[in-house]
Amino acid sequence: MSKKQNRSFYYGSGVSVKIDDYLLRIFLTEEGFSQFQQTSERLGKKQFIKNADGILELQDSHSVKQWLRKYFESIDSSEFEKGGIWSGKNDEGIPKYTILSTLQRCPSSRLEGIMTQLDIHSQFGYKGTIKLNLFNDIDGVSHVRFMNGVVRVTKDEIELIDYSSIKNQGAVWESSIIPRDIKLDFSRGLYEKFCEGSMSYHNPEKKSDIWMGNYDLNEEQYLAMRTGYGYLLHTYNSPSVPKCIYFIDSDSELGRPQGGNGKSFVMKSIKHFKSTIMIDGKVFRKSMDSGGQFQFSMVQPDTTLCVIDDIRPEFDFDMLFSKITGEMQIERKGKDIFIIPEKDKPKFGVTTNYVISGTGTSFKRRQHIVEFGNYWSHCNDLNEKPSDKNHLGKELFSDQFTEEDWDQFFSYGFKCIQEYFKLGLKESPNQTHYNKTIKMEVEGFNGDGTITNWMEKWCQEDRVEQSYNKVGLREKDLYQKFIADNEEINLNTWNLKKFRQSFFTYIDLKPEYDYNPQFASRGKSLTDRRWQKGSMGKQENWIKIVDVNFQNESRVEPDPKEEKVQKDSKKEFFNSLKDEEVQKSDEDIDTLDLFKELANR
Repeated sequence: MSKKQNRSFYYGSGVSVKIDDYLLRIFLTEEGFSQFQQTSERLGKKQFIKNADGILELQDSHSVKQWLRKYFESIDSSEFEKGGIWSGKNDEGIPKYTILSTLQRCPSSRLEGIMTQLDIHSQFGYKGTIKLNLFNDIDGVSHVRFMNGVVRVTKDEIELIDYSSIKNQGAVWESSIIPRDIKLDFSRGLYEKFCEGSMSYHNPEKKSDIWMGNYDLNEEQYLAMRTGYGYLLHTYNSPSVPKCIYFIDSDSELGRPQGGNGKSFVMKSIKHFKSTIMIDGKVFRKSMDSGGQFQFSMVQPDTTLCVIDDIRPEFDFDMLFSKITGEMQIERKGKDIFIIPEKDKPKFGVTTNYVISGTGTSFKRRQHIVEFGNYWSHCNDLNEKPSDKNHLGKELFSDQFTEEDWDQFFSYGFKCIQEYFKLGLKESPNQTHYNKTIKMEVEGFNGDGTITNWMEKWCQEDRVEQSYNKVGLREKDLYQKFIADNEEINLNTWNLKKFRQSFFTYIDLKPEYDYNPQFASRGKSLTDRRWQKGSMGKQENWIKIVDVNFQNESRVEPDPKEEKVQKDSKKEFFNSLKDEEVQKSDEDIDTLDLFKELANR
C-alpha cells in the first residue's frame, strides 16, 4: 500500500511550531480557495472565494481561519503522528492540538496576506486571471435553485429539474441556493391573497360582509405589479430594460403620506428568493457628500437586488440613473473601489409613502411605477391585521407558515417570472401619480393642487372660449386673471416671475399642450419660446397655448417684424434678467410694473 502524501504546511516541535506561508497557499488552493476579480482593472478590489463543488462561497481572512479550525478538528489524531498526512512538513509528528493552537495564534492580517497570493479568477477571463464559468440567468430563462432541485422558468413552461442536468453549465453563488425543498403548487395561496388585497381599492357603492367584498381589484395595476415582481426575480440584466421598480401608494397626496398598503412587504419578500440588501430610504443621502458615496457599500458580487425602502420627497432619483443604466461603482470606507459590470450588477427596487418629484422622458425610461391600493391601510385604520382570522388567518413568513404555504409563495413568484417573459414590464396608466408629480413640480412639496387646478381649468375653459389658443394673450393679463381668481394666494411668493416659470413648467409637463408653438424651431426652453410684441423698448411678453390633439387650434407663424424685435432685444432681455437677480426688494419688478399699470387704468 502506497504511503499517503504529506500535506502539512507547518514544521517544528514543541511550542515553536511555525507555518510555511507558501505551503499554506498551496493547501488553500487545493481546497478551492481563490480570488475573484469582477472587472478588467488589474489593480481593482478582489474578493476571496471558495469553490465548493461548483458552489461559490464569499470568504475573508476571519472565515478562512474558522474554516481551518473546523477542518483540522475533524481529522483523527492518528493522522498527526509520524508517517501521517498531517505529521508536519518534515514528518516531525506534531500533535493535533499543537497545530490548532498554532492556527489560532496566527494573525488574521498574516492570513489575509497569504490569501492575496491565491490564484485570481474572473468570469470573463481578464488578463492575468483564470476564467471562471458562472451559471447565470439568460434572456427569457430563469433558474431558481433549491435543495432538492432547480426550478426552470420559460414563457412556456415551469418545471423542477435535477441538478445533474445543469451541473456542467457553471458555478453558482452560495446565496442563490434557497435552503428549502420545493414542490410546485400553483393554487391560490395566502401570499397571493395578500397581493390581491394590496392592489385593491375601496368602492363605497358596494356593500358586502365577505372578505374584500366592497373592494375592487385594479387589474391594470396588479398586472404591473406582477410583471415588475417577475422582472426583479429574474437575475438577467437586459440592456434594453434598465428599470427601477417603483412601489408607491395611490392615496398619497402632497404633504400627506400614506403607508401600510403592503408595498414594502411585497418588495422585501424578494429576499426569500435572492440575495438582497435593504437601504433605509429615510436616511438615504441626497448627494455624494457626507458619506453618500458609501450608501451601497453592502453590495457584494452575489447581490442581485438593492431595495431602497421608504424614500422621502426630497429623494433625488437622478442619483440612481447611472447605476440603473450603466456599470455600478461600489465604494467602502477605507477600502478600494470596485466596479460591477452592467450585466452583473443588482437590480433596483424603491418604495415610498410620498409623492416623489421627477417627470419627463429620462425618468419614465428608468421607472416602472406601481400604485398600491388601500385595502390593508383601511384595515389598519380599523386596528385589524392581515393575520386576523377574517383576513389571512396567519402571519406570512412566520413559524405559522407551513411547507404548503411556502410552496405556494414560491410558485406564485414563478408565475410572475413567466408573466414577465410573456408580456414584458406591463406599464399601468399611472395618471393619478403623474398628476400628483406635476403638482409637486409646479407647487413644491407643500402644494395642495390649487395652482395646478387653476392652470388646468384656464387651459380647458378660458383659453378656448376667449380664442387665446389662436391669438394668444398678454402674459400680464393672464397673471392678473390668476391673482384675481386666487385672492388668498401669497403674492410675495407667487409674483409674476414665479408664475411665469411655473406656468411654463406646467404646460411643458402636459403632453397635450404646447407653449408658443410658433417658436418651436428655436428650442424647448422658456427663453427659446419667449414671444414679445410691441415697439422696440416697449415689448411685452405674450403667451399662446395650443392643444396638439386638435387641428383646429392653428399654429400661426409669427410676424417677421416681431421675429426681428425678438432677436434684436435678446441682449436687452438677458440684461433685464440680471437686473432682476440683484434686486434687493422682495417684490418682483415685473409684478410692480403690472400693479402700476392697473392703478393707472
